[in-house]
Amino acid sequence: MPGRGKFFIIPAALLIVLLTGAHAQEIYYADVGIDVGADGTASISGTTNHPMLMAGSTAGYTSKKGAYWVLNITTPETFSNYLYTLRMPGGSVINYMKTSGRVAIREEGSRIIIEGVGRDEPLMIVVQYSVYPADYSNVLVYLVFSAAAALLAAVTYIYMKKAKRKPVKKRYDPDTLTERQLMIVRLLEKSGGMATQKNLETSIKIPKSSLSRNIDSLVRKGVIKRERKGMTNIVRFAE
Repeated sequence: MPGRGKFFIIPAALLIVLLTGAHAQEIYYADVGIDVGADGTASISGTTNHPMLMAGSTAGYTSKKGAYWVLNITTPETFSNYLYTLRMPGGSVINYMKTSGRVAIREEGSRIIIEGVGRDEPLMIVVQYSVYPADYSNVLVYLVFSAAAALLAAVTYIYMKKAKRKPVKKRYDPDTLTERQLMIVRLLEKSGGMATQKNLETSIKIPKSSLSRNIDSLVRKGVIKRERKGMTNIVRFAE
């Protein structure tokens, strides 16, 4: 009849096809920062409409086998454009990397920064890496130094212990020695005939330069001997 509109019934199957097609044509974009921690947790911030890149933290993008970590953020959907800044954990060493788009890599302190950009393509970020402590070299130096110091202390202790077994022979005339020289030889007698120069300095409590001059004088007189053992001076009675 004139003046009446016409209604069309769309079949359910056709409606499903249309809705599916509309969903498939959704346009994705991303401008995000991805910060990967030493434990593999990825913290994401920024703006995007893709569900995989929403702001938050997840450990679902990393896996570990032995000493090797793998970060894998790959999407099958096409992005109209994407931009990301990926911050690797401190002390990371990259062994393998495969990405879509164009990337630039730089260092920031102990961390590696990867910046990527692309358009009209799926997003792919695959990085295999290892993580080492940032102060690894300092720890190694400390351990080596500590081991050397312990070895030196042990050698000095054994040397002095063996030397103390020998009887102390007094080969000096007290009347020919100054007061400070007498203090040195009497302290050596109490110490079994041997002591480190540092111990003498601490016990006698005289200036280091004065102690050194008096030891030199006693050495010239043939009363004592001074021997260098590593970083330590050993003072003992002359035989």
